[in-house]
Amino acid sequence: MSEAQNKVFKPWMANLIIFILEIIEILLYFAIAGRALREGLSGDLSSAFAEVEKAMWFLNISAITIAVLVLFIKPLRTPMNKGIAYWNLIWVAGNLYCMYS
Repeated sequence: MSEAQNKVFKPWMANLIIFILEIIEILLYFAIAGRALREGLSGDLSSAFAEVEKAMWFLNISAITIAVLVLFIKPLRTPMNKGIAYWNLIWVAGNLYCMYS
């Protein structure tokens, strides 16, 4: 095997990297959203809505970041990961429309 072939990710490795990034994104989102739930249960609704907005912005930014990584880093560009990236971009566009319409 040549040295160039050794440096290319196998498709399952690229899929695993993106899967792990998505799981980390979801866990961090739930941590932020948990703070919003605690604020809401304590009766401070304005802080709860501010935390929900922070969580939504975190999710939007992290989804765009993962999509950009997949679409611009060639070893991560597998058919499954491209599908995830395109869906993330569509989801963020819909989310922004719903947030500000």
